[in-house]
Amino acid sequence: MDRKTSLDLSAKYYHKKKFSKALFYLKKVNRSEPRNTNVLLKMASCYFGLRDDGNTIKIIEKVLKIDKNNHKLYYDLSVIYERIGDIEGTIKACERAIEINPRVLGYYLALADVYEKTNEHESALEILFQGLMKFPDSASLQILAAKSERRLGKNKESFNRLESLSIQETNLSPAWKVEYNFELGFIHDKHNNAELAFHHFTKANDLIRAMPSYQRVDANHSLDLIHNLGNLDYGKI
Repeated sequence: MDRKTSLDLSAKYYHKKKFSKALFYLKKVNRSEPRNTNVLLKMASCYFGLRDDGNTIKIIEKVLKIDKNNHKLYYDLSVIYERIGDIEGTIKACERAIEINPRVLGYYLALADVYEKTNEHESALEILFQGLMKFPDSASLQILAAKSERRLGKNKESFNRLESLSIQETNLSPAWKVEYNFELGFIHDKHNNAELAFHHFTKANDLIRAMPSYQRVDANHSLDLIHNLGNLDYGKI
């Protein structure tokens, strides 16, 4: 069977979500082209679809030995490490993505989210401030910085940061409006402003109900949404 037929069949089975069959044909090509990164990444996509995280990581690391400055691939690797609970691996891979390309906003958001989930709020705030040096107008970075400040007991700083964003709320995406209003609810609650806290919690929940795909958003972990970036792309034949 020639190369083109094998690749065509692998694509056909991949798009039918028959990942094992797609892998069978990709491995045929890989045997004769072991350093073909395009084929290797297609194999990684199949392993990812099979939730075979060990082999997905192994293939990605093989590609990174060839393509050492592929920042997106380091980000994908961080997502897989997080999926298997390897926090150290997640952080290192995400840091490497930022080191290679510090102009991607999502990398700062992702790394700060990992630190938040592991209660390393000082580290989260540090990476958010790094991000704000590159993206000073980013409302999403500001919202997360306010969250980290609140969790560190810096309630005044958190409140002032959120208040400064009020004029931008209408321009936020629905998911970030949820995050913004939850944070305002938490900070007003800290200040014993029960009525305002209730108002913002209610608004956040109403926004969630209006978004079917986000109906189970966790107030503390709504940034899980950004990890959609980590869905390995099979690519074109």
